[in-house]
Amino acid sequence: MHEEKELSLARFTAQLAETRALLGAHLGLYQIHSATAESGCLEDTSLLRALVEGRRAGAYRAVGLTLSGPTSARALEQARAARADGEPVFDVVQATFNCLEPSLAAPLAAAHDAGLGVIVKEALANGRLTPANTRPEDASLLGALGETAGRLGCGIDQLALAFVLAQPFVDVVLSGAATTAQLASHLKRPARWPPSPSPRPATGGGAARSAGAERRRETPHRRPLVAAEAPRCRHGTAGPRRGGLRAARRRRHRAPRRRARSIRRRAPRTDHLDRGSASRVPRREAHPNEDGIWCRRSGC
Repeated sequence: MHEEKELSLARFTAQLAETRALLGAHLGLYQIHSATAESGCLEDTSLLRALVEGRRAGAYRAVGLTLSGPTSARALEQARAARADGEPVFDVVQATFNCLEPSLAAPLAAAHDAGLGVIVKEALANGRLTPANTRPEDASLLGALGETAGRLGCGIDQLALAFVLAQPFVDVVLSGAATTAQLASHLKRPARWPPSPSPRPATGGGAARSAGAERRRETPHRRPLVAAEAPRCRHGTAGPRRGGLRAARRRRHRAPRRRARSIRRRAPRTDHLDRGSASRVPRREAHPNEDGIWCRRSGC
């Protein structure tokens, strides 16, 4: 089977008409397949303008391109710079990315930050990252991947897909499954994902910071003194509760309120002092004792 890659305006016009006849209004994304920097399609102003006009007319919602070959990074740069009447042409890029071919990670991340959607193809490296790979030269690779997958409770294909999906710039991953069994295997989530990070030994300033944090954890939190925790003196009398010590001092030095009808002052009773009854001792203002605890008893 021969694949025809003619990236011209005439070919685009013919293919768009055929596609719309088959899909009608269900065409959401139109992509240029295998756009390379050498093909010149990314600098063809007539083709770029036709792509934008089709999006404006509602023939499709987005325009994309797929990358292939060793000049994919340069082609992606040209696609990001492509404009038609001052409007960006491409909305989506589809590229190869997997744990064996991660060279486009930085360009794809930059494209994603610029607003382009990122679709990943060949996430399983055309079957090399699956148990179906029987190539002798990949025996050591499959052994290392199998050991890691075993610790995570998954298969090699699931590990490869999880690696791609974990990248923050990836929006869609093409599975490439050809059978229902392959699709079911690809959709199975690893039992232990994401893997727990290995502990890092603290060195230098990090050790000092860790020791300081450990001391802070061991030191009990000292809350400020509140009314419910007012200290008690040896008589069992609690200190002032309402408003704390400062409020008590303010009340003590506040000028007494005089009543308008007060004409004469009543002399204090002194006859009960000879009886020795502690319960008849006149009420005294709270005062701090030698321990700094406020009490109303004299001599405390």
